[in-house]
Amino acid sequence: MHAKTDDQGAWEGPAAQDWPRLSAAVDVFAIMTYDFGGGNAPPMPIGPTPWVIDVLDYAATITDLRKVRMGLHLYGYQWMRAEPPASPITYEDTQRLIDAFGPEGSARPIGFGAVRGLHA
Repeated sequence: MHAKTDDQGAWEGPAAQDWPRLSAAVDVFAIMTYDFGGGNAPPMPIGPTPWVIDVLDYAATITDLRKVRMGLHLYGYQWMRAEPPASPITYEDTQRLIDAFGPEGSARPIGFGAVRGLHA
């Protein structure tokens, strides 16, 4: 399923998917919690944590979270300037950039929290 945080969805793809009807018909409800931002947009995260939590919170109102599978991105984008388009970048490409430029890490650990009593 396309990720969405409400019945309407942010664009035509998620808006066209009737989550309640689809959820009733499937054993596994896989949600693409990625592509919040893409290569044709200004620089932004692909799957920011607050948005992913909002998607899972909405899913909890539609279906049993035990059947939800959260899709994760294993790719990224590289912008050469602040304007699109960006180039796709793999984990290996990212590691090469880190090795070449030696940036200091700024990531903070992300823990697991309960969403409607289940871990998300």
